[in-house]
Amino acid sequence: MYLTITRAMSPRTVEQYGRHMWAFLSFIHPEIRKIVPKGFDLARFFSLQVSIQPETSENASFETMKQLKNIWWIKTTQIDQHICDHFRLSLAQGNISITTVNAYMISLRAFLHFCKKTHIPTGIEFSDIELQKSQERKVEFLTAEELQDIVKNIGTDDISDLRDRAIILTIYSTGLRVSELTALDIKNVNLDTREFAIIGKGRKVRVVYLTEWACEAIWAYLEKREDHFPPLFLKHGKHFPVDAGADDVRFDRFLVTKMISARALKAGIVKPVSAHTLRHSFATTLLWNGADLRSIQELLGHKNIATTQVYTHVTNKQLREVHQKFHV
Repeated sequence: MYLTITRAMSPRTVEQYGRHMWAFLSFIHPEIRKIVPKGFDLARFFSLQVSIQPETSENASFETMKQLKNIWWIKTTQIDQHICDHFRLSLAQGNISITTVNAYMISLRAFLHFCKKTHIPTGIEFSDIELQKSQERKVEFLTAEELQDIVKNIGTDDISDLRDRAIILTIYSTGLRVSELTALDIKNVNLDTREFAIIGKGRKVRVVYLTEWACEAIWAYLEKREDHFPPLFLKHGKHFPVDAGADDVRFDRFLVTKMISARALKAGIVKPVSAHTLRHSFATTLLWNGADLRSIQELLGHKNIATTQVYTHVTNKQLREVHQKFHV
C-alpha cells in the first residue's frame, strides 16, 4: 500500500519489490520453501495481509496461506547487519550480477526506510545498507544504418509485420520505455499533431513526439486492422472474441522484447538488441545531433540527470571534435 499510494510506484516495480522481499523472507525462513508451491501468487499473499476481505477456504491457496500464518515470523528488531550481510552473500553466491544483488538490497533498504517512517523498530538503520560498486553501465545502441536495416527487412503486407515496424519506429521516435509503449491505447496517441502525453515512472507526465516515419508506420498498421479493441498494439495470429478484455489482446512487454531481438537477428545484427536498445538509440541520436542533456532528460522521463549522463560516455561529440582538431 505504501509503495503504490505514497511512493506512487508502478505495478511492475511494486511486484519486483515483493519478489525481493519474498526472497529475503525465504532466506531467513527456509521452511517456507517447503510450504509454498511453485507458481504461488505472491501479490495475493502480500495484499491479503492488509485486506479487510477474509480468505475463503474454497481458494486453492487457502491451505498455503494458513500454514504461512502459523510460522513463527522473525521480528523486525532481529533484522540486523549480520542477517543483511549474509542475505547479500547468499545472493552473490547465486551466480547473479552485482546490479541484480544491489536491486535486492535496494528493496530491503526501502523496507527498512518504511519501518523508520512508520516508527517500527529494526535492528539496523536503512542507511547502513551500502551497495556494491558495479561496473560502469554499458549502453548498447543502434546506428541509423542498423535501424534502417531492421526496418527494411520487415514486410509490409502481413498485419504482424506492420505492427512490428510501427512498434520499432515508435520507440526509436519517442524513447518510450517498453512498459509505456504496451500501455498505450489508440485514443492516447494524436497522429495529427504527432505528439502525446504519457504517464511514466513515478506517475510523472511527459510529452513525447513522433517522427513522420513513425506516424506513417502506425497509420499503415491501424488501417489494416478490422477490430475495435482499444490497445494501440495487439497480439495477432489467433482469434479473440469480441468481448475479450484489453489485457487479453494487448501486445505485452515480453513479446515486444522477443520480437525486436528476432527482427534484429534477421537483419544480420548479432549484438543483443532489445526495446531498451531502441530507447538508448533514441537518446544517442539526439546527442549526436546536438541536443542538450537537460532536454534529453525530459524526453526520456529521467528523474535525475545523472541517469541521462551515461549517454555522454558513449557519444561525446565535443570530445570527438577536440580529438580531430588537435590530434595530428
